[in-house]
Amino acid sequence: MTARAAVLAYLQQAGLSTPHANARIDQLLQEHAHELGERLRNVHGSGEGMSWNWWDAAEIPGACADLIDPPAAPEATS
Repeated sequence: MTARAAVLAYLQQAGLSTPHANARIDQLLQEHAHELGERLRNVHGSGEGMSWNWWDAAEIPGACADLIDPPAAPEATS
């Protein structure tokens, strides 16, 4: 089951109609996308982009992707 399907099922169990629940999920996703966009727009002045190689355009998309979806930390081995 996808995360969206799980949230939809939860909202339906809480009494929301399917169209209303989907609208609320869409609104949440739009707000989240907007926050990510703002974060990317402001990365240069925020300090998060300090380690980026701004002269290598090939590295910037990957750095943006890591900002949105950080790579998982390596698991500690015991």
